[in-house]
Amino acid sequence: MRSGVVGGSVILLLLASCGGPSEEELMTRAQETQEAQRYDEAIAAYEQLIEDHPRGTRRAEAIYTLASIYQNAKKDYPSAIRLYRMLANEYPSNANAPSALFLVGFVFHNEMGEVDSARVAYAEFLGRYTDHEMAPSARFELANLGKHADDVFDELTSGKKTSPHAARKKQEASR
Repeated sequence: MRSGVVGGSVILLLLASCGGPSEEELMTRAQETQEAQRYDEAIAAYEQLIEDHPRGTRRAEAIYTLASIYQNAKKDYPSAIRLYRMLANEYPSNANAPSALFLVGFVFHNEMGEVDSARVAYAEFLGRYTDHEMAPSARFELANLGKHADDVFDELTSGKKTSPHAARKKQEASR
């Protein structure tokens, strides 16, 4: 009887160890391949960590880092936005959640030129994180959405405001 319990325990242990890489193994693999700029391998490792360890202690970090890779290295902005939103919604008290939500607005505006979507994202950020250190930046972004960067600079240095109509015409002319 005792050998049956021990044998059963060994089988359970073997089955449990066949479940794939641990969260730490995946995180190490992801970080090492990211540092080596092998982004496709890093993406695969972060995605596996996120999928295989839904309650993992490193999952939020993996989501944020993966979003950053999609934004900066791969220029896959829809994937970056999806992951930044995932972090902000699934881990609202995580230290990176405010930054992630701010970056949704930033990517919409600065990378994709989607002013209306950026406006919604920045407003959502301010609704959730009114007193956050990035709130003044979100307010600034909201006040300057759709304006050409040169006009914003001129306003800051001269104190004069550019009308939204003039800003839109200048932006259209630069395309």
